Amino acid sequence: MDHIRKTWALRTVVEYRSACHTAELLHWLLVIAVSPDTLEVCHRIVGDEVAHADLSRECYLAAGGDLAALPLSRDELSLRLEQGQPLELRALAVAARIFCCGETVAVPLFLALRERVTEPSAVAALDRIVRDEATHRAFGWQLLDELLERLGEPGRAWLRERTATYMAEIEEAYQAYGTATVAEGPAWGLMAPVRYGEITRTCVAEVIRPRFEKRGLVVPC
Repeated sequence: MDHIRKTWALRTVVEYRSACHTAELLHWLLVIAVSPDTLEVCHRIVGDEVAHADLSRECYLAAGGDLAALPLSRDELSLRLEQGQPLELRALAVAARIFCCGETVAVPLFLALRERVTEPSAVAALDRIVRDEATHRAFGWQLLDELLERLGEPGRAWLRERTATYMAEIEEAYQAYGTATVAEGPAWGLMAPVRYGEITRTCVAEVIRPRFEKRGLVVPC
């Protein structure tokens, strides 16, 4: 059960951090006055991430976790991506790195995690997460396109120099996120690190990179 507790403790922290990051992004988008529809979806995602964190916490507690032991650090709750850049470029980076990469990879990962789950608290958490992730993925690509239209070729050129790094970072992050397989693992929504890596690499190669290439956001080899 120790692996299970550690996994759901990490997921609780990651989902709460995502809520904080999306709320900060929402403020930026209000400042730079993106479209009302974009603001509405971003606002919804904040609530989704809070719900994911709450459901993940319930899984952690069901596995015997102690709330006082959750590894939550306030230092990780603020967006630090591309600090020092203008707000429009920072928002563009968040769209590309966190949503177009992170949330796009999350869709097949959580679908795979959900396949063999039987523990009721994990079923509830993963059902909600799977239901929401496709919306979060779509938001990222829509926000990316809206910001690119506003920023034009200078913004496209700026991001083009960064997409390879963002894709590499997301592959590394999700491989590190995996946990060891234990007897109860699949029932609680766990899978082996090697499977995390396989799903992530496939998604980057077959979905994320082609979408970036279509938008002219990948430096030619």
